[in-house]
Parts: sequence; C-alpha cells; structure tokens
Amino acid sequence: MPYDFTEKYKEMDVEICRDARSKYVQANVNGNCIYFPESFSIEYVLESIRVGLMEQDDQSPHRYIHSPGEKLSGRYAVLAGASDCMFALRIVRNFERVFLFEADTQWHGPMHETMKVFPDKVEIVPKFIGDKETDTSVTLDSFFRKRYKDVNFIQADIEGNEVKMLSGAEQLLNESKELKLSVCCYHEAYHEAEIGDFLRARGYDIRPANGYMLLWMHYPLQYPYLRRGVLYASRRRNPRSNHSV
Repeated sequence: MPYDFTEKYKEMDVEICRDARSKYVQANVNGNCIYFPESFSIEYVLESIRVGLMEQDDQSPHRYIHSPGEKLSGRYAVLAGASDCMFALRIVRNFERVFLFEADTQWHGPMHETMKVFPDKVEIVPKFIGDKETDTSVTLDSFFRKRYKDVNFIQADIEGNEVKMLSGAEQLLNESKELKLSVCCYHEAYHEAEIGDFLRARGYDIRPANGYMLLWMHYPLQYPYLRRGVLYASRRRNPRSNHSV
C-alpha cells in the first residue's frame, strides 16, 4: 500500500507470548486475546498483526468497512477466510450469529480459542466456500437454504475464489433484501470488473474502497500494477432488473 499511513504500523509493539496450556501463540490486540497456530513464530505473528491492523485502517484500500462511521449489524454475518478472527472480533457483537468459514486446518484450534468468549454467537465452518458441493467445500446457497433471508453481511477475502463464492450464492443474492457485501477484488487483474458486473446484474450498487494496492507479492509485477482492494455492495433500492441463472 503506497501510502504514508502505513508507517505507523511498521514499528508498533504488541504483547505476544506462547500459551503454556494450548501451546498456541497468544497476542493481546486492542484488548482481545487472539490465538495463532503453534507453528507460527513470535516474529511472524507480530508481522501478521501489524499487517492485519494496517489493512483495516480507516485510510486503507483493503478495509472491509466502507467508512469509519458505518455500523454493520443484523441477524447473520458471513466471514469467508476468517483465520485470525481480528475482523470477526470487531463486528461479532453487532450480529445475532456470525459464521466463520476457514478451510485451513491449522487455524481451527486457534479460532475456537479466540472466539470461545462468544459460544452462542459464533459458528466455525471448516470448509472452502465455492460454487460446488464437495467433501471440503460448500456453497452459500446450500448452507443457508432454509434461512437465506436472514443474512445481512458477507465479507470475503479468499485468495481469488471470490467469483466462485458469488456464483454459489445466486439464491442468497437474489432473495436477500437487506444484504451488504465486502468482497476483495485484487487477487486477479479482471476481478474488479467481473465481481462488479456480477453484482450489478443482480440488483446491487457497487462502490470501491478508496485508494489502490500495489501487488508487490506478484513478482515480476503484473498489470494492472495498481488495483482496487475491496468492492462494497448493497441492494439497490429500486433495482431495474434481478438477474437469475
């Protein structure tokens, strides 16, 4: 992220230790006790926390909430690619129930430790979200088949599989009346346009996060070198069309 606000995170200190009981790495972040996999080093956890907080800064092009004053709330929230639960802890009190989808098995134990203070509000789903039902993946339409109208927020940062996730949520997108989405769109060069077009066709207004990301991790750099990080979507008040496949 080529912006000055990132500087304040580079040297920030975080209280981190290895929990003697669980063996997980434990960190105190904004008053929350967050657990990381046992295989992670203290140094790696520190850098992960710095980056995670930087990504959700009010000036970040990667933030999942559109503006500092926006309050996300409702009955059900879906967080796809939840891993460290840092964002989940930020919004969990605003929803009746939060569903955390995370397929990486090394995170399941730490996630349960982090979210154990919300036993009746959080469900951890150890699967990928995609466009097909398999032993390791699920579609949002199948998961919420009998309760899809109650989903009010979907956040997804799933390493380029965001389009597949949306394709597996046709019913959810078409039937939901008060649904907001925050979908990462920087993993592939064409995803900003593809995700935006997909959601507009289903009656959603689209807004990109301010600013751009420089994909330094893709070397040599790939065009477009500067990309939008997140697209925000909300149901259009007077949709002209409601696409269905």
